[in-house]
Amino acid sequence: MPDAAVRRVRERLDATRERVRRQRELFAELAAACPEERLVMLKGSTLYAHTGDPDSVRFSGDLDIVAAAPERAVRTAAAALDLERTADAAVLDEYAGLLHPELGLIEVHSYFPVPVLPPSVRTGAASPGRNPGAWRHEACIGEHRLTHADLLENLADGIPGVLAPELAVIVYAAHLYGDYLRTMLPLPAGTVRLDEVATVVDLCALPAFRPERFVRLVDRHRAHDVIGFVRALAADVLGLDPFDGVLPPTPDPLFPVDLWWDGVEGFLVDLGWHPWELVVRDRHPDATLGALDPAAVPVAPGAPAVVTAATAAPDTGGRFAHRTEHGTEFAVTATFTDTGTALRVRVDVPTVPDDRFTGVALYFGDNRYEVFHAPAEDGLRLDDYSTSRTAAGTATVGVERTAQQDELTLELPWAALAASRTPDGRRLPLLFAVRQQYLGWGRTAAGLVLPLRLEHS
Repeated sequence: MPDAAVRRVRERLDATRERVRRQRELFAELAAACPEERLVMLKGSTLYAHTGDPDSVRFSGDLDIVAAAPERAVRTAAAALDLERTADAAVLDEYAGLLHPELGLIEVHSYFPVPVLPPSVRTGAASPGRNPGAWRHEACIGEHRLTHADLLENLADGIPGVLAPELAVIVYAAHLYGDYLRTMLPLPAGTVRLDEVATVVDLCALPAFRPERFVRLVDRHRAHDVIGFVRALAADVLGLDPFDGVLPPTPDPLFPVDLWWDGVEGFLVDLGWHPWELVVRDRHPDATLGALDPAAVPVAPGAPAVVTAATAAPDTGGRFAHRTEHGTEFAVTATFTDTGTALRVRVDVPTVPDDRFTGVALYFGDNRYEVFHAPAEDGLRLDDYSTSRTAAGTATVGVERTAQQDELTLELPWAALAASRTPDGRRLPLLFAVRQQYLGWGRTAAGLVLPLRLEHS
């Protein structure tokens, strides 16, 4: 390796060690500021806390903690340490965020989710090949919640606020599978982090790791799927089985991803097992989307392209997955227009009732956008999750309402979408999804997901 590369690696390692040291100090300050919360740290410097060995330090971005009473913890910590609150109270596991001026985000969790697959995925419920055409999709991801009380029962001896290795392994595995689950089209690199897989291996090798206790926790917290996932990754990518002699052999890998990347209910689909692609992507997202038989949509100046899908007439909408409660009708029309400088996408959906919101997702691969429209809360929000940002303009969104339908219009600069084009520059893969969901991240009332291939040059 060239000297310059070695120097950069060493500098990054030194910076990581210093960051982890400061995060541990910050955690101690938070715990001292609100002792009644009995704070527990998730992931982060867990391995280093067990070993004390600088070589076991792994990169840690955010500081994740769980508190007995999240709202009280947020208010107490913000006041005591002069931290800025960055997120409103949520009903999901990431309750709220606090911003530290040097170390960045502190995420306060109300619980920690362990993804659980429904048994139906083993009988074809997530298989595109067994569900051609309009796919009435019922396979949703489930979850088991690790509560604050669960974590307190499994703290390491003599290390305040740090999990014992057995439950720490489950937390890391759940986090790894959660990241994978929500990334239907793999990232250019790091869809899953190798250092987290290595951390699982190292935690299992600690003298304090007790196999019998681990097996009981896997059963108790329904962690079989996430442990199977990290076990398959470790075997295929690292050539190691951290659970050899601890758990029985696992069946062939079957790890569906979610067609809607936020992991709320969602639409599970099995696209096969490609472990190395999760480390470094070796094919264009268009190839991954091809497994869903996307419809071709020509987009040209002066010729708007219209795509429709309706649960009441599924045979007319081509390839899409859908779900509605009580079998109600849900119809969506998308119109794609080339304005010359941008792709305009108009989405017509039934008028959303006041107890729900509409979500629209456009997943082009390296460009990802999500719109939330909640009229009862006077809310319209556009989130840009793109992995590649350019100075070529930003996406915009607007909405118009009638008694029968809501019309949401997005404008996405062509220059910004360049990162997601196929190598020949002629196609854009698009996973297009619309759902209406009860407020407070409640159940989904209706949803449609369409795999598309926009043809534009």
